[in-house]
Amino acid sequence: MTSATVSLQRHFCTLFDRGFLFKGLALYKSLMKHAVNFTLWILCMDTETYNVLKQLNLPNVRLLTLSDVEDEQLQTAKQNRSSRKYCFTLSPSLPLSR
Repeated sequence: MTSATVSLQRHFCTLFDRGFLFKGLALYKSLMKHAVNFTLWILCMDTETYNVLKQLNLPNVRLLTLSDVEDEQLQTAKQNRSSRKYCFTLSPSLPLSR
């Protein structure tokens, strides 16, 4: 096999809530158009986002909930950060959640 025939599996991670759902779907649509072999891991920041994405059953998407990634330290951090800052706090944890 040559490198031209081998397609590497790529993993992308993102997180968003219902306020950014349409932007997350635009990201997914772009990946479907431009990426060959990928998995998009989405951390759903609220139940509504999870339910919508679960119903859509998008190929190449893996859904995560907060309970999938939050440990005791993150739950403590959540109590003293704004929602926006907490999202930035969660970002490094996403690749570890697979």
